[in-house]
Formats: sequence, structure tokens, C-alpha cells
Amino acid sequence: MEATNIDLVDPVVSNCGTPETLLAWTYQAVEESTQSLQAIKAREKQQALSLYAEAIRLLVSLQEQWDKIQEHLPRQLTHGDYGGGNLLFQHEQPVAILDFDFMQIRERVFEIAYTLYWWLYKQARGQLSAVSLWQKVKELLTSYNEGTPKPLTLEERRALPLEMARVPLYWIAETHFFPNPAQEVIKHADKIANARWLLEHGDQLIDLFLQKE
Repeated sequence: MEATNIDLVDPVVSNCGTPETLLAWTYQAVEESTQSLQAIKAREKQQALSLYAEAIRLLVSLQEQWDKIQEHLPRQLTHGDYGGGNLLFQHEQPVAILDFDFMQIRERVFEIAYTLYWWLYKQARGQLSAVSLWQKVKELLTSYNEGTPKPLTLEERRALPLEMARVPLYWIAETHFFPNPAQEVIKHADKIANARWLLEHGDQLIDLFLQKE
């Protein structure tokens, strides 16, 4: 059968955005929350605006760092939502991958960062600062590099904390699309805390990821 070229179309919805995109969405969410006529307690509105202000501060820092490295990160077709919920196992062996709605060409390391973030989030019950789990992440990355013909590059390992921080910040920026962003963002305060921790401890995490066995 003759091969044909298939044009890839960006997914209608996704769970990934560049820092620049996330920053723009967050600014819009602030404007919508400020001007909203929907009933919301003054205390809740102030809490929401404080969370947005923190998210903007983190995204500005993230964008400054990401802009310096993103052009050096290998890009390829990625699943976009790779995790236990989209894997089928039989006798402890993976037999199928589901849900390709978010498939898109992205930097390769984001796929790993996304999977690791949610694995850590569930294992640590939302608190990514659990030190013992990060050694496990180091072991998982070592196993990944040993099992692939294209191990993670130095730039990818250095970018991993930044890429992981993009995951929770997406949830904050995404509230722009909700009818009442202020009420929605309050539900995700823990994700801002996780993004903050990742960015504040990025250098230590990079040192861990670069340690030789």
C-alpha cells in the first residue's frame, strides 16, 4: 500500500500550554474575576486574586527560564495524557494505550514530566515535597534511560522541574474557561503550592537527576 502523508492537527482541547499561553490565560482569568457580576463572597474573591497573583509570579519566572532552554529540547509526537488511567494491563504487562485526544508534537520531556507529576501527586497525596519519593523518581529516570535507544539529554534532565511545574499551573490558567474562574481557582490552591515548590527546589532536583549511579 502506498504511504500517504498525514497532516497533524492540534487537539481542540489539551492539558498543556506554553508558559506564555498559560500566562495570557491567567491574566484573562484575573480580569474576568475582577469584573464578574456573579455572586461571590468578598473573602473568596480576594483569595482567588491572591492565588492568581502567585500563579502569575511563578509563570513569569517559569517563562524566563523556559525561553532559554526550550529550543534545545527534542520534540516529537506525544500522547499528551500518558498515565495509569490510560493504560490497560494483563498479567502486569501493558497491552493497550487509550485516549489519544491530546496527541500533539511537543518537547519529548513534557510527556515524562506530566506522567511523573501525577504519579507523585497521587503517591504523596498532593504534597510533592515528600523527599523520599524524589529518589524513586531518580530511579525511574535511570530505568527509562536504560530502556530506550534515545536516553534523555542533559538539557532534558535540566528542564524536567520546569516542565513538571507547567502541569499544575495549567490547571490555574484553565480556570479562564470556566463560568466563574474565581470560585474554580480556589479548588486548586494545592497545585500552586506544588508549582512553587518545584521552581524553588529546581536546582536541587536537577542535581539529583544528574547524579551518577
